[in-house]
Amino acid sequence: MVKKKHTSALSSASKSDKVTSYFIKQGSAGLTSERLKIAAEEGMFAFHTIVHNHSFRSMDCITTLIKKLHEKKFSCARTKCESIILNVLAPFAMNQIIDELKAVNFATIMIVTSNHKNLKIVPILIRYFDPKTRVQIKVLEFTNLKGETSDILSSYIMEILTKRKLSHKIIAFTGDNCNTNFGGAARRGTKNVFTILNNNLKINISGIGCAAHILHNAMQTSTDILPIDIECIVNKIFQYFYIYTVRVEALKEFCDFTNTQYKNVLGSVKTRWLSLQPAVSRIIEMYPALKLYFDTQDKCPTILKSFFSDPVAIIWFHFIQSQLKVVCDTIKRIEGENISACEVAEELEILCGKIKNKKTQNFLTSSVNSMLLELETKNKYTKKQFIEQNDPGRAKVITKRGCKYPERIMNSSKASTSIMFACTGNEELLPPYTVYKALYLYDSWIVGGPPKSRFNRSKSGWFDSQCFED
Repeated sequence: MVKKKHTSALSSASKSDKVTSYFIKQGSAGLTSERLKIAAEEGMFAFHTIVHNHSFRSMDCITTLIKKLHEKKFSCARTKCESIILNVLAPFAMNQIIDELKAVNFATIMIVTSNHKNLKIVPILIRYFDPKTRVQIKVLEFTNLKGETSDILSSYIMEILTKRKLSHKIIAFTGDNCNTNFGGAARRGTKNVFTILNNNLKINISGIGCAAHILHNAMQTSTDILPIDIECIVNKIFQYFYIYTVRVEALKEFCDFTNTQYKNVLGSVKTRWLSLQPAVSRIIEMYPALKLYFDTQDKCPTILKSFFSDPVAIIWFHFIQSQLKVVCDTIKRIEGENISACEVAEELEILCGKIKNKKTQNFLTSSVNSMLLELETKNKYTKKQFIEQNDPGRAKVITKRGCKYPERIMNSSKASTSIMFACTGNEELLPPYTVYKALYLYDSWIVGGPPKSRFNRSKSGWFDSQCFED
């Protein structure tokens, strides 16, 4: 007697595949050519996933699509794809690197740290020369550490070098120019990765910092001493339009009116070395429309209002654009994959020579010269003022021995002159009261002020009890 339950179970079994159908049938001669072809396709698909940085989760959808359009037996979803990468491709690639390193006599170790959420990701790269494939840069290890102190990083590097039997082949260490890696610009002290590696390897390896980082810092410092804050203005304009559709649409109308091609306003990021140049260039390209737009705004930010009202400000943008191009072109060359440390040093020397020649000759681009000439004909500004406005006297200062960061404080702090303004209840403005920072009050200091003005002096330049009593 066959029950309904048995009939349903037999029907389900006939419709479902057996577990053995998921295993590859291997004959006496091994895998068939068809199965080998499918396995190769799955391996190639997993490799494609690595190269293009696809997520494993996306493989579920793509595998289903390939099954319907191409091969019904193809199977490489997220679990299998991850397994192929971790257990087949990664060991094969690592063994290939180890085999190549056996024939290498000298190599450079490189390290960089980056944060991924709460993880401290620290890859170790190795750079070497292979006669067949020329300069090679390969990932030797990629793991998560608990911190990035010099002891943790040096122990991590030594562990990998010992494991791969490469300690005797390392001739140089490369990393960011931070205190943890090199002990600062002067490379002093013993608690840094470079010094610890030298002591552990018992050889005098070379320490190579990041030249691109040095150029970025130099570029940022040079823009900071200009009469206008380039980065602040660039980012202020970017933030003004960043997420405001109404403002962007209004700017497009001004672009049409001034016959200027509209492009997205760009911002600058301090951690992105090449972001400032395109942002400055974009403001120069759209300057007529931007100036007209902000001139018509009732609530224009103060810094932008003063920028667009100053005819010299845009000249500084043209000036810094030409300087940034030279520096950014050098950064792009030294970031090349096959460039050597000697070639990087040569590029830096060439760049320094170009900058020194420009400074010696007071070189200005044709666009800057033409704008200065226009202002000079209107008796508003001269080329001499433009060249001397950076105040070359700042280049050399006298400080106490051991002063690491000298500061120049102007019109702020307790060292400044103080002026008091007062008004009576019947809206009568009283004469100002000025206090100088000095021991004595000289006659020349009290000449030329408003009528009935009062003057005094104090040690700090601030109002004290004696000044109030006076």
